[in-house]
Amino acid sequence: MNMSKYLIHRIRVHGRVQGVGFRSFVSKLGHSHKIGGWVKNNIDGTVTIEARGLEERVRSFYDEVEKGSFFSRVDEFEELESQRISDEPDLNFEIIF
Repeated sequence: MNMSKYLIHRIRVHGRVQGVGFRSFVSKLGHSHKIGGWVKNNIDGTVTIEARGLEERVRSFYDEVEKGSFFSRVDEFEELESQRISDEPDLNFEIIF
């Protein structure tokens, strides 16, 4: 029996995260951490991220996202949703426009 813990986790990121290449940075991190999900800008200047994959990879991914890229600044993570799933999710990570 596979005891792996898969997670779908969605957050909203506050800070200087639009117009600074943040979505591209997040997408590259998603691919390097071998997780799926998406990243998109919101009208209010925040960015929403959904990450799907092994829990430890998702947590490690968010640790890197929180540090931000060279031009961005992450002030706050607002958790929107977190759900455990039993089946391995799609590992494609995309930028939503």
